[in-house]
Amino acid sequence: MSTDYRVLCAVGALWSLAVAFKAINAIRTGEAYVLGMWDGGLIFSGKRLKPIAAKVKAVLGISITVCAALFGAGVGSPVTYYGLIGLLVALFAADLALGAG
Repeated sequence: MSTDYRVLCAVGALWSLAVAFKAINAIRTGEAYVLGMWDGGLIFSGKRLKPIAAKVKAVLGISITVCAALFGAGVGSPVTYYGLIGLLVALFAADLALGAG
């Protein structure tokens, strides 16, 4: 795997870790999770998620972080690649189904 992919995986892992920390902070403080431009994109920016959606987002964010880090390290590349794609789809679906739609 080239250095470009490793850097991309590291940035993705840090990004999803930041999303997980934001969700954990919303759960801890009891405030609503408000999607920003960096974690919700143009479609969902400004939307508030239900408390269960923040919990799902925290779990998926941590899972994506682990999967991106493993893929960047070259551990089980095909498995972690498809796992990463599946988790990203699950994150988008959770946003749609649990309060951002």
